[in-house]
Amino acid sequence: MRVCVYATPASIRGAGINRFSRMVLTYLPEVAPDIEFIYYYYYLPIRSKGSRLRIKRPNLREVFMPMPSRVLEPVLRGLGINNSLFYGKADIFYIPDYRFIEIGDELLLYTIHDLSFVRFDDILPKDTISWLLINIRRALNRADHFITVSESSKRDIIEYFGVSDEKISIVYAGFEIDYVEMKLESGVEESDICIDGDYILSVGTLNPNKNYIGLLKAYKIILDRGYDIRLVIVGRMGWKSEEIFNLIEDSGLTDRVIILTDVSDRELKMLYRNAHLFVFPSFYEGFGIPPLEASAYNIPVVCSGVSSLPEVMGDSALYFDPYEPEDMADKVIMVIEDTSLRKRLIGLGRENLKRFSWKKTASSLASLFRTIYDESH
Repeated sequence: MRVCVYATPASIRGAGINRFSRMVLTYLPEVAPDIEFIYYYYYLPIRSKGSRLRIKRPNLREVFMPMPSRVLEPVLRGLGINNSLFYGKADIFYIPDYRFIEIGDELLLYTIHDLSFVRFDDILPKDTISWLLINIRRALNRADHFITVSESSKRDIIEYFGVSDEKISIVYAGFEIDYVEMKLESGVEESDICIDGDYILSVGTLNPNKNYIGLLKAYKIILDRGYDIRLVIVGRMGWKSEEIFNLIEDSGLTDRVIILTDVSDRELKMLYRNAHLFVFPSFYEGFGIPPLEASAYNIPVVCSGVSSLPEVMGDSALYFDPYEPEDMADKVIMVIEDTSLRKRLIGLGRENLKRFSWKKTASSLASLFRTIYDESH
C-alpha cells in the first residue's frame, strides 16, 4: 500500500496542528514499515537540506514542489489537472491539516482538528474563518473518511456538517513524556526570565477562545481575597489580544500579571517547572496539550470543564465553569490551600499521561490507513 501525505504543515515551526503533523509524520514510517510513504511538500521560503523532518527510512520518499500552494493550486484548477502529476500514484492521500489540495483518484483522508471557529465566530479574523470553511466544504465533497482528535470534536463535525458517524475516526494527539522526564533529570538551564514568588501559569495563544479575559477576572477575585500570587500567561499574540492588555491595565493588574509572547522551549520548561499551579480557562479545545505538559512537570492542573478537556484530562484535573470567574477563582484557591489535593492531582496527572504518546498516535493512524484500504478492495 502506498500513502501520500501532504507534509507541508509538518515543516512549519509551530505548535498545535504543525506539531501534530510533525510528530505523526516523524513516527509513521517507523511504526508502519509495511506501508510505502510519500511526503509531499509545497515550497516554503526557507528550505532545509535533505528531509524536512530529518528522517531517513527505506519506506519514505519525499517530493518537493518549487512554488507555494497559493500559486500552484489555482493554476492546477484552471488547467483541470491535480497534484498527482507531481507525487505520482498512491492508494491513499492523507491531509493532516485544513488545507484541501486537488489530488488524483486516491482515497482521501482529511483531518478536522476542531471547529472552534464555527462555534465561536469571533475568535479569528473573518477572512481566516472563510478560508477554513472553504477548504472544509471542498473536503466534504471529496473525502472518503475524516479524522479528528477527540470525541468532542467528532460530535461537532456531525452536528455542524452532517457527516455520518462511521465516516469519522478519532486519533488522539500524543505527548512526549520520556522527553520531559529526561529534561527533569538533567535540569533546566538558567533563563533571563526571573519571577519572584509563587505564580499561576497559563499557556496558549492570546485568542478569545482561550478565555484569558475570564482568567483575569478570576485572578482579580483571588487577589481581592488576600492571596499573594502572581499570574504568568505564555502565548503568541492572537486575534483581539489587545483586549487582554486593556483589561490588565483597567483592573490595575499591571504589576501582578506577566505576559510572555516569545519564549524559547528552554524558557517554557523553566516556567512550567517552577509554577505553583497551572490554569487552563479555554472555552473550547479540539484536544488540549498544555494541561498535559503541566502534568508532566508535576504541576497540579485546574482547567475548564468543557469540550475535549474532561475527555483528555480525566480525573487528573480540577474543573470549573469557564463562563463563571467566581467558580474559576474558587477552584484555584482550593488547590492553593489544600496540600493533599495538590499531591493527588499531581499523581493522577502523571498516571493520565501514560494514555498518550506520538508513537501511539502514528500507530493508530497507520491502522486506519490499512482498514480504509482493505474496505475499499
